[in-house]
Amino acid sequence: MVVVQGILTVIKHEKDDDYHLVLSDPADPSGETTMIVESPDPSCAEGSAVFDRIVAVRQHIDTFFRGPIQRKRAESIPVTVTSVLFFDPLHGQEGVAPNGIELHPILDIRFPGEQ
Repeated sequence: MVVVQGILTVIKHEKDDDYHLVLSDPADPSGETTMIVESPDPSCAEGSAVFDRIVAVRQHIDTFFRGPIQRKRAESIPVTVTSVLFFDPLHGQEGVAPNGIELHPILDIRFPGEQ
């Protein structure tokens, strides 16, 4: 597992029911250094050893944004994400890192003021 701090710049609900989040590197003032982190649809994780964490993350995101993500939202929110490294082939994803590395699934997410 890895822990990453970044600026949440985009969050959107994808066709596969995952939440697609784009994080930018806070050390890059241009905001161009980004990577994708994913909160998968919990129904895709049933039986997983981390199912409860996936469910909790989705609920936490929905609570923070006052309901399920329905549309693409532009944000600027510092977050800390705990996740697993995952490589996704490059296919034009919004916010993709140059090498295709993502964090998927998110196992914990912390918003400002949370520890």
